[in-house]
Amino acid sequence: MIHSRGQLDYEGVAAAFRGQIRGRRTGYRGHVEQLQRLRDVTRLLRAQRLERGSLDLDLPESKVLVDDDDPERVRDIVPSRADATVREAYGLIEDLMLAANEAVAQVFEQGDHPTIWRVHDRPDLHALYRLAGWLAAYGIKVEAEQLARPKSMSRLMRDLRNHPAGRPLTYLALRSLKQASYQVHNGGHFGLASSAYLHFTSPIRRYPDLMVHRLLKGLLHADGKPSGGRRQAARLPNRRQLAEIAGHSSRRERAAIEVTRRVNDIYAACLMRDRIGDQLGGKITGLTTFGVFVGLDRPQVDGMVRVEDLPEPVRLDGRAQRITSRSGRCLSLGDQVEVQVLATSVSQGRIDLGLIDHHPRYTAPHRQSGRGPHRVGGRKHRGRGRRS
Repeated sequence: MIHSRGQLDYEGVAAAFRGQIRGRRTGYRGHVEQLQRLRDVTRLLRAQRLERGSLDLDLPESKVLVDDDDPERVRDIVPSRADATVREAYGLIEDLMLAANEAVAQVFEQGDHPTIWRVHDRPDLHALYRLAGWLAAYGIKVEAEQLARPKSMSRLMRDLRNHPAGRPLTYLALRSLKQASYQVHNGGHFGLASSAYLHFTSPIRRYPDLMVHRLLKGLLHADGKPSGGRRQAARLPNRRQLAEIAGHSSRRERAAIEVTRRVNDIYAACLMRDRIGDQLGGKITGLTTFGVFVGLDRPQVDGMVRVEDLPEPVRLDGRAQRITSRSGRCLSLGDQVEVQVLATSVSQGRIDLGLIDHHPRYTAPHRQSGRGPHRVGGRKHRGRGRRS
């Protein structure tokens, strides 16, 4: 049973942290002391978690702003939680939820009770050796074997924040990790550096959390404690049924993530179809044989400069994560670029960009891969105005 006496929101808590309690937020005044205490507690919890090697990711997230009068019209796509105190307000709740999840996980682990675990396995060494090669090309020396330890991976993530190519290199590091999943056998959680972890705090939106609630009620009922689990005790799933639920939940989670990405791409294409011909600044966030990914500074969307729209043929060195042109121009992760919006496809969620100017942010010796770089063709790009 939840008794909500404050009904506070994140922006209001952030305003209270800043001492801006006025107008409709005057009711926050009676909660300031408790909020400050929670703030101190969660800072300690976070410090303990980071000390043991938990990954501290502060990656930019986007928020889609739609028109008040026409919800099908996208006004802008901006950074989410841009304000530091708003991020701290979100972090306060996130840290407390992590602590609650671990506390419940310890109950199941200590009693060896069946449940649905949230498992994040250690990364494969092959993926870590590949990552170490990419990092070396950008002047970062790491041992692949060490990255198999949460503390070393966490230290790398912190070091990348101050690197010119920090954001795209962080994404490469995350791609080297395994995907978390739901399982009936506890394999620990690498990203949180936790020996036992499960999802408990969101039973209204995640089915594994709801199952853990039911299982916990069953344990409390079996011990003769108040639980509300009397009716459910006889219908609790066995380990085989839990394995089926865990597998299904993992598959649906991956499908939901893909849908979210797809929707965000469609929103971005909707926004940019009215900006064809505009010249905008951005940074190189990814390199492939078929194009250069660019994250625009504003609006916060991603597009691609396709190789056929580059002025000349280029070569991709996949091991060094760089592209070089026939004239010697080197495109690297994190480089600042000026691009022009050439075309969009709402149905495909695609934004085509043309490279106008390039400002290298990081220079390192270009290293050829053992098998040789891939050569891909190019041509002079022409301004295009097609829309779909």
